[in-house]
Amino acid sequence: MMENWNGFITNLTQVELLKLARDDAISDWGEDIKITVLFASIGRKIAEEFDEYLPDELVYIFNIIESAMSASDIGLKTLVATGLLEALYSKAASDAILWKRIENQLGEASRKYLIEWGGWSE
Repeated sequence: MMENWNGFITNLTQVELLKLARDDAISDWGEDIKITVLFASIGRKIAEEFDEYLPDELVYIFNIIESAMSASDIGLKTLVATGLLEALYSKAASDAILWKRIENQLGEASRKYLIEWGGWSE
C-alpha cells in the first residue's frame, strides 16, 4: 500500500496548488504526518481553491481520484475515501453551488461513496 499512496500523491501533486497543499501539510504536521491527515489536507485544498484550477486540471484531479476509488487496492481506496473525499465534502457542503460544481466532477465510484457516507453520517 505504501507505494500506491505515494504514487497517488505524486500524481495529484503534478498540479501546483496540490503540491503546495502537500508541502503546507507537511510543514504544519512534520515529516511523520499521518497519511489520512495528508489526504484530508489535499481534499480541503481542492474545495478551497476549486475556482483556481484550470478545466484540464480539474479533469486530471478527479480522474486520479476516481481511478483510486475504482482500484482493487482497498488501502488506497480507504485513504482516498476517508481522507480526501470526506474532507472535500465537509469543506464544500456548506456552499450548495460550489458543492454542485464539485459533484459534477466526481466519478461514479466517488459519488457513490459520498452518498453512502452521507446517508450514514446523518
